[in-house]
Amino acid sequence: MIDEYQKYLVQTVNELSKVGFKLIEDSDYIARFEHKDGWQLSLEGERFNRPLIDIDVTPPKENQGFSLRILMNTYQKLENIQQPPPSLVNQLSFFKANFDGWLLSVGKYKQIYKEINESFF
Repeated sequence: MIDEYQKYLVQTVNELSKVGFKLIEDSDYIARFEHKDGWQLSLEGERFNRPLIDIDVTPPKENQGFSLRILMNTYQKLENIQQPPPSLVNQLSFFKANFDGWLLSVGKYKQIYKEINESFF
């Protein structure tokens, strides 16, 4: 990633390695990570409105990824648990805490995720 995003990339690499993810691609604005069971995570930096970062997670055998920020809102709505603001640190913490549990149940949150995502448009 470009110099402006290096600190975010290093932080993401450090955190995701704790749950078994490896960096598989690093370009100017996108870094991709993969887990041995097929999960993928993308860290994307905004080209024009820096330093905005977006994180998407894609379950195995799924074609479409999910915004981690919106997944945090979905979790909050479904579990009635207040989530912190979706900073990079908070998104990565949420992901690590829910990777082996809640996130594995894609069907559980797919409909609520869709409703929340569509409300932004």
